[in-house]
Amino acid sequence: MDNFSFDYRFTNSPGNVKNQSTNFNNMRITAHFQSKRKRYESFLVMITNTAASSENGGLIKGSLLDSLSLNNPYELDTRLGSSGLTFKNPFNTNITTGSTYSNNTFLLKQTYDLGQKDSIVKDTVTTYMFYPRLRFQNEIKLRTSQYLFKDEGPDSLRYNNYFNYSRPIGTEVSFEDNWKVLTDEFSLISYPQKNNSNQFLQLGAGYNSFTASFSKRAEWTNYDIYGFGMYKNKTRNQLWDMLASGKLFLSGYHAGDYEAKVYLSRILNSKGNYMKLAFENYNRTPSANLLGITQFPIVGLSGIKKENTLDFMGVIGNFKSDWFMQVNYQLINNYNYFSSGYQAASYSSVINYIRIQTENKVKLSKHWNWYNQWNVQLVDQSSPIHVPLILTRQRIAFEGNFYKNLNLSTGLELIYHTEYKADMYMPLTGQFYNQNDFTIRNRPTANAFLHFMIKRFKAYIRLENLNTLIPSSEKWGPSYNFSAQNYPTNDLWFRVGIWWNFIN
Repeated sequence: MDNFSFDYRFTNSPGNVKNQSTNFNNMRITAHFQSKRKRYESFLVMITNTAASSENGGLIKGSLLDSLSLNNPYELDTRLGSSGLTFKNPFNTNITTGSTYSNNTFLLKQTYDLGQKDSIVKDTVTTYMFYPRLRFQNEIKLRTSQYLFKDEGPDSLRYNNYFNYSRPIGTEVSFEDNWKVLTDEFSLISYPQKNNSNQFLQLGAGYNSFTASFSKRAEWTNYDIYGFGMYKNKTRNQLWDMLASGKLFLSGYHAGDYEAKVYLSRILNSKGNYMKLAFENYNRTPSANLLGITQFPIVGLSGIKKENTLDFMGVIGNFKSDWFMQVNYQLINNYNYFSSGYQAASYSSVINYIRIQTENKVKLSKHWNWYNQWNVQLVDQSSPIHVPLILTRQRIAFEGNFYKNLNLSTGLELIYHTEYKADMYMPLTGQFYNQNDFTIRNRPTANAFLHFMIKRFKAYIRLENLNTLIPSSEKWGPSYNFSAQNYPTNDLWFRVGIWWNFIN
């Protein structure tokens, strides 16, 4: 048995303000082969992703958004890129000032099983069955990544004034990192019950090889050797589901790093009530850019302080009534972050973070439904983690199945979060960093939507950011919302989407 698949996706957008064009390319190729006797199986996956995005550094004067002569944000100048007359062009994919991130993944997974053979003969046709009891598994993965920032026509004065960066006059600004990671894993998987592939024990070991190349500094190489294990058991009555896994880096660059996870879920009764419990603990070396292993203008940490995170999660809910409540508690030690656009830092005190989330569906009538979602977040006020206290999403929708094949959902959506000091963004390094001077106070975001499906045809029509139709005022605040200082979200936005597949 074998099969093959190919997918390609391209997305392009001119943006809402100057120098905001983006384009994304994604390609995926997969292949699968299984021998006639079902002992040997192989999987091949090749994935390429490229994300190119213009960097404009934010608006020079974001306060002018509420006094535009043509009510078009394209009138305003940005801190990076051309300040002259520009036009929206959805077919232009050139990025003259911005970031291009690309990665390629090649994965080959092979398995060979020992177990119990069986067969079914029906109408002179023999169907071979095989129940694996011991599996030998090898997985080889090669990942290559490129991170590039380039400005072909930089303005020295703007770089100095807005980003505190000095460059030689007359030269372009360019930073580039290239990474190659080769991983080779071997493991043994045991299946205690021949008819239950959801119960297994896996033990294995792996090797990582790292190579980083830069244009203006020496090449960096290193390696890892690690061991891992996993036990999963979903009972045959489908009521209990348990997963426990661990990974320990034994030697090499990440020696001493580890991760441990335990998940447990249970369907409590026939009424649809269920519960989930989870525990995770990570101990990890800071990422390469935080340590200054990069060509980008980053001042790395003076030493390696491993970040340790404890995460507890509990969920209760009901499948039939469409409601659930989730509580997350995190305990973070040696939190690594950016204290400015260029400076990496480590917070030595312990950080406590709590998130409570609730969702439920209220049936107002036969076809009218109210979807209610709330998130409450609590974090130590002195820590460098800033999040809104409350985030809510409310939807009122007219829904149902009409004319047998038409599934329809249409209504109004409101999204709102309380004010908070959102992180700033540094386009030269591609990093968000901590700040304590600017507070985002957004009005609720309002979207109208019409989603429908007819057999294998799906489509949607959305009119988003209706809140921008209300003029700015002292009571309602600015008409435009912001995702970060000087970075406004879209104005009134109309979107149409179509998805249709054919089966032969």
